[in-house]
Amino acid sequence: MSPSTARAADTSRMDEKNEFRAEITGIRGQRLRVGEALYRKRQRLNEPVLAERPGRPRRVAGYVLVTFGEATADVEQMLRMEADRRGWHMTRVFVDPASALPLDQRDHWQAARDYVLRGFADGLIVLHRRHISADDDEYVAELETVCGRRAFVTLVVPETEV
Repeated sequence: MSPSTARAADTSRMDEKNEFRAEITGIRGQRLRVGEALYRKRQRLNEPVLAERPGRPRRVAGYVLVTFGEATADVEQMLRMEADRRGWHMTRVFVDPASALPLDQRDHWQAARDYVLRGFADGLIVLHRRHISADDDEYVAELETVCGRRAFVTLVVPETEV
């Protein structure tokens, strides 16, 4: 690859990243912190689903990725407290052991997502986005998959606070 081709490829990637941020925010030319952009994207994806049948209690499935310094029981309790605060019923909790495995190899993430996509719960409740993915693109892809199938994703700790 020639130096000019490499520069063009780098510029192309930068343009893609800017397009990603513009698509997330819906605002071209305005730069947001990534956390704020991801928060807005999740809110926009969740909005149509949460607006359906407003008086109906929501059923949620919890998902926990065990990470260093977090006790599984404490995280589950935080998920339950948040679900209760919102008037939602937590139907089940899925727990993946601490792992550096990619999302598609985490058995309990796949099970939690399938559980929701099959209609056993209306959405997922997760402590924070890193339990889903620390990678922005992968995180957004998972949001789009879940929300695109008429389900939602709620975080106890929003993207803006991580």
